[in-house]
Amino acid sequence: MKPMQKNEFDNVKVGDMLFVSTRWQKEIIPVDKVTKLFIIAGPYKFRKNGCLVTDDKYNCTSARLATEDDVTNIRRVNIRAKKISACQKIDFGKLADSQLDAILQIVVPK
Repeated sequence: MKPMQKNEFDNVKVGDMLFVSTRWQKEIIPVDKVTKLFIIAGPYKFRKNGCLVTDDKYNCTSARLATEDDVTNIRRVNIRAKKISACQKIDFGKLADSQLDAILQIVVPK
């Protein structure tokens, strides 16, 4: 018999962070439960090879242990998304001309 090959999920424990990648987003999720065969994190259930347990053959969600760089990058992307969302909510019609000029100097430099 061949010995089982080790992978990064062999020593995963509750509280470890997973980098979860879906078709639409990437996120950091803490591990909630670890069983002999599965890792449960948030709404996801992964096999010990990082593949999502699903019957949807088109689902490409996967997981790996998160690095500090992953956590930093996801945090930065989320903060940027919040800033963009806040900018989209600005009612430019209510701003003074000087405020509009200041915005234009930043966005469209001469």
